[in-house]
Amino acid sequence: MRDFEIEHYNISSQKWYGNLYKQFKKKLVISEQYLEKMLKSKFTKHFYSSSQIDEFYRCVHK
Repeated sequence: MRDFEIEHYNISSQKWYGNLYKQFKKKLVISEQYLEKMLKSKFTKHFYSSSQIDEFYRCVHK
């Protein structure tokens, strides 16, 4: 396809609750045990590549 562009819809940061969502993400604490369990699950491994899962780890451990 030529001139194909992805349009972004339903962007939470642009909604009425955008600031609340931003605060929630800043304050969210995920335990190591929960993170390990979720990122090692068969579902995560099915839908995401190893490099994507590694990136998830890096995002949490900033």
